[in-house]
Amino acid sequence: MPKLVSHPDEVRVLSRRFGQGATNIDKYIELDGYKAVQKAIAEGPEWIINTMKASGLRGRGGAGFPTGLKWSFVPKQSDKPKYVLVNGDESEPGTCKDHVIFLEDPHAVIEGTMIAGLAIGAKLGFIYLRGEYRYLLKIMEKAVADAAPELAGVEFAPREAPLLQIMRRPAGAR
Repeated sequence: MPKLVSHPDEVRVLSRRFGQGATNIDKYIELDGYKAVQKAIAEGPEWIINTMKASGLRGRGGAGFPTGLKWSFVPKQSDKPKYVLVNGDESEPGTCKDHVIFLEDPHAVIEGTMIAGLAIGAKLGFIYLRGEYRYLLKIMEKAVADAAPELAGVEFAPREAPLLQIMRRPAGAR
């Protein structure tokens, strides 16, 4: 990956692991990967939601709705299944934001999906990638497969964390 140009006062959040080999699970763990999900499991769903509310994180859709508030609306008790859906489509005109995260830090996507699932009580997460991103599909499938044995253990995420499935739509689909 090319070296990213940044301002001296910049605090890298999303790109902090870019260019450091974080697609490899051992490197991701070395770079403190999966520690956030460990903390989320220890603290519980209410803590996750309150932390998200306090963070001010907003959705990337047109309304920019606050993420923590959205998660707080999900019924705590429900007979219906709950899911986490990750949209890696980049179908908005002029956007090229998602594929870099999937390419450089796929385990962060997995970890974030797990934390979202823990917050709302989901048992299954779906990560969607558009058909044109076949190379990302391979990266994400490998990351999920590599993470599965680690995530099955107590150290990372016992049964409370959602299982993940990767989905894609054929190229050119709308």
